Amino acid sequence: MLRYALSKGFERSVVAMNVFDVPTAELISSIAEDLEKKFKVKQPEFTLFVKTAQSKERAPQQRNWYYLRLGSLLYRVFKEGPVGVGSLRTYYGGKKNRGRKRHKFRKASGKIIRHGLQQLEELGFIKKEKKGRVITPKGQSYLTKKANELKKKLISEGKLKSPIGSLSIDVAPKAKPKESQGRKEEEKQRAKKEEAKKEKVPEVKKKEKPSKVSAKKEEKKEEKQAKRATKKASEAKKQADKIVPKEKATAKTQAKK
Repeated sequence: MLRYALSKGFERSVVAMNVFDVPTAELISSIAEDLEKKFKVKQPEFTLFVKTAQSKERAPQQRNWYYLRLGSLLYRVFKEGPVGVGSLRTYYGGKKNRGRKRHKFRKASGKIIRHGLQQLEELGFIKKEKKGRVITPKGQSYLTKKANELKKKLISEGKLKSPIGSLSIDVAPKAKPKESQGRKEEEKQRAKKEEAKKEKVPEVKKKEKPSKVSAKKEEKKEEKQAKRATKKASEAKKQADKIVPKEKATAKTQAKK
């Protein structure tokens, strides 16, 4: 819609900012009230019992649901135009519950959308072109006017922040040359005092507590050293046992001679 509006000569600020600054649900509800009371759009008879889509189980319970749909259609044409009935059917469609089977997407009713677009054309808010429906300058001005009214109302109620209040920028005043020199001297004196305090007070290093991991490592090292010592002792005993019988054998041979 923005590209189309810019190509036709609309201003970007008028097209985008005023309408999109306001919550869409409240804008559509205010448009629905105007269509019902101000413009006195007639609601067709089938709206009392008809469903809006195949995926729905019941007819809508709201009294003014048709006017809400008209407001939504006007907003969709403004935002996504040029738009046709087919694309709007997919937008308003939904998934149908088929029991144990998987849910399947079904498009919305084309009759309601087509009838609503025709009524908006009669009011002069939209017009038909080759690629679909497009918003007119009258519809554009109506939407911007309605958005501005709603914006003022929401700001007065405190539901929306004003754009001027949100742009609060703190600008520090420029310091005079004398004041800046005085501040620099004060900072230097503070730095000197802090250095003198650091020199006087010796830093006490905290004893680092041995962590659990380091204690476990030390225990493992001690166990390994003890195992090595026991191995060496056992090897020394074996060697001594081997030497003793050799000495006895030599003594016997000498005695025989």
